[in-house]
Amino acid sequence: MMSATFSVVFRSKIKQKEETILVPTCLRKWFTYKQIQLSYGLASCNLTISYYDERENDSLSIYVHKNVQKELALHKKESYQVRVDQNELTIGPYIGLLLGDQPANYTAAFMKEHYEERMKLQTQLGVRVAAFSIKWVDLEQTKTKALTYCVETKKWKEEVVPIPKIIYRRHLRQDEFNAFKKQIIQKGGTIFNSNRPDKWELHAYFSEDSTLKSVLPETEKWTKEGQLERWLQEKPKFVLKPILNSQGRGIYMITKLKQSNQFLVYDYAKTDQAIKRKLTKKALLRFFHKRKLRSKDYLIQEWISLKKWESRPFDVRVFLQKETTNWQVNGIECRQAQVKQLITNFSKGGRVLPLNEIFGGNTKVKEAEIEQLCVEIANKIESIYQDDHFAELGIDLAFDVKQKRFVLIEVNFRPGYKGLKLFDEDAYYRVAWSPFKYAAKMEGF
Repeated sequence: MMSATFSVVFRSKIKQKEETILVPTCLRKWFTYKQIQLSYGLASCNLTISYYDERENDSLSIYVHKNVQKELALHKKESYQVRVDQNELTIGPYIGLLLGDQPANYTAAFMKEHYEERMKLQTQLGVRVAAFSIKWVDLEQTKTKALTYCVETKKWKEEVVPIPKIIYRRHLRQDEFNAFKKQIIQKGGTIFNSNRPDKWELHAYFSEDSTLKSVLPETEKWTKEGQLERWLQEKPKFVLKPILNSQGRGIYMITKLKQSNQFLVYDYAKTDQAIKRKLTKKALLRFFHKRKLRSKDYLIQEWISLKKWESRPFDVRVFLQKETTNWQVNGIECRQAQVKQLITNFSKGGRVLPLNEIFGGNTKVKEAEIEQLCVEIANKIESIYQDDHFAELGIDLAFDVKQKRFVLIEVNFRPGYKGLKLFDEDAYYRVAWSPFKYAAKMEGF
């Protein structure tokens, strides 16, 4: 099977028939049929191929009728990559960014703020991106309103385009996602990062694995009235965390004060800085009862004795991604809590620093330990959710000073990575660009 990739400009000729495509004679050897399918994302059209002498133009050009250009949203004078594979001509790499359910928020300014640096790939690799919300999609017409990036103007613009075949799910809460995913798969498309299992679900599955069970903190789902009181009685320290929230939102950390019948509660429910509350057992139970946490899907979890650096606790965020079929670690950052704080999240004001600053000459050993554990976790997730597609994970580990080993805090399915740029730009861009390179390879580019 012969295939090749070329950079071309799509043009149209006066009086050209709509069902024809004119291809330069230099590409003739790559086509084995008179009929070809021209595809862009999930949209395609069948055309009869003819050839012309490419010396007519300086650039390599393919001619299609202006109606075909309009149907596929092809821009005049812009260069596209095309892959020839027997009777199919695919335009790409063409990647969808699936945004959330608040389309009014998705503007050119929003895309510039969150995705501008990633668009350097469009220049370097010819990657084309369409960012869209499910609420903009017309599945019957295989089209969507989207925000696309123009290399020439370096600006985002709104236009109607074919639905991309490869879709990178960027927001993880869409009311209609499951139905949308099913229809995209039926049309031959792929969505990666297609699931966001909650913390409790993953903990339950990992607990059944003989290896991973040993790296899990003791955890219970808060379902019964007496659970919290039992933990207060039995544990000097523990954590309450929401099953679905990320970035340290909604967390309460509880420790029993020595020589006192009171408990100190670090309340991170609504603020970056903990609100500290000293409460008796009775007052504490009343405090959480009023907040109705038990009805909001919370976990009660063992407080891990985090290793400290400069008297401040830290944990480790590991960026695991795919560029082919295998998982690879593309970046590692240590996240150190602010002074007198316990939450390490960068979004909560934590500091980021490289692994070697903490572990020094032992860094290589720790890196190997981290990679082995994280790849095992990623492979386990794929074995559990075989109907889903994962290509990017952020795995948070803590170095437990009691066990003297890394233990799992949680798995993130849309990990923030901005902290990497502060000390390792290579890793930052590797993490930023890897999902796009992966999507391009999935499409055959």
